[in-house]
Amino acid sequence: MSLTKKVLIITYYWPPAGGPGVQRWLKFIKYLPDFGVKPIVLVPDAAFYPILDANHKHELDDNLMVYRAKMKEPSRFVKALLPKQVTHLSDGGLSSKSMSLLTKLLVFIRGNFFVPDARVGWVKPAFEQVQKILNDHPDLQTIITTGPPHSLHLIGLKIKAHHKHLRWIADFRDPWTEIKYHENLRLTKKSKQKHKRLEHEVLVSADHILTSSWHTANSFKAISRNPITVLTNGFDSSDFDMPPIIDDKFSLTHVGALLPDRNPLIFWKSINRFLELRPLAKSLLEIRLVGPVDESILQTLNSLHLIAYTKLLGVVDHKSAVSHMMNSKILILIEAEQHVIPGKLFEYLHTGNAIAAVTPEDSDVRTILKNYPLSLIMTDDLNDNVNTLCHHFDSYEAGHCEPVAFDTSSYSRRYLSSQLAELL
Repeated sequence: MSLTKKVLIITYYWPPAGGPGVQRWLKFIKYLPDFGVKPIVLVPDAAFYPILDANHKHELDDNLMVYRAKMKEPSRFVKALLPKQVTHLSDGGLSSKSMSLLTKLLVFIRGNFFVPDARVGWVKPAFEQVQKILNDHPDLQTIITTGPPHSLHLIGLKIKAHHKHLRWIADFRDPWTEIKYHENLRLTKKSKQKHKRLEHEVLVSADHILTSSWHTANSFKAISRNPITVLTNGFDSSDFDMPPIIDDKFSLTHVGALLPDRNPLIFWKSINRFLELRPLAKSLLEIRLVGPVDESILQTLNSLHLIAYTKLLGVVDHKSAVSHMMNSKILILIEAEQHVIPGKLFEYLHTGNAIAAVTPEDSDVRTILKNYPLSLIMTDDLNDNVNTLCHHFDSYEAGHCEPVAFDTSSYSRRYLSSQLAELL
């Protein structure tokens, strides 16, 4: 297929980065050429990525044009001087419960001296590199910025101010001011106002806005009259192209970071009570935690006598994470925010395995799971949760705990890329 459209995508997360942040645009860029779109990419040079995944580079077309602009990473300097503190400076690691005075000071500096985030210093060099890209590609008509980090949208603002003929699409993988970790940034009133002002400026200046959830889209509609489209995250069927592993355990697997604000106490208590009612499960249960796990989670598991059943698998590459998803009896999903849909949800769905979800009643996650046959929704009612786990274990014991056939085609990365191509 001839590539009739060019689009410049400005993203912070890029191979060798690992973790969920890189997946969305890595996959869009992989499949957009199938629909007549030629992606051009601008990424940081010498970015600091806490999680690496060498396998992602194999998904990139050798002919993909990737431009780079130098950036200075505050996190790199913090890691060199204070390696134990750098985790708390990432968005997900902020926790008021476990911070030392030094960490609180660093978080205050991060929150108030780097608005909207610590990558704001990349705006100027990235904008200068865009001028070169436009000279190299005079037929370029569309640019896309994707955040977080939301400072990348300031690059879009600057480009739009100088090149009004260009179409700018601002993509929000997560909300901006409504994201929960904002509460832990120790923002002054002035900094909060600046965040709000920058968010408003981006939303009213971008020609089109993309979000990964419906709640975020609805909140943005109260600010901007510009077109807003929901393009969720998804799964890539090629990631599932591996043989299954025979699992002789009643396995419950969580993939992703388990931080202090993601400690589902009601779920752990439900498992504890479930073991009392189904003592046979004690020889079969294995709780597998794939990814970083905060000490507070381990303390909870220990206090409920579940640590003996827990297997810590640590940070793994994406392919291995998918393998763990495929080979688990129950997948654990924890999302406390209404307007965040974890990308792994769509990979969970594609496995056809049971999903035990701890999430608000009116969340986008709950809306998606309502149509899934093996959705085990955990509630605030301990007895309901225990009955659900017992019922599923009884089915497992009877040999009826097999993956379900569920149509996930509308969540495939290739299909979602076709929808994006239509917008372009």
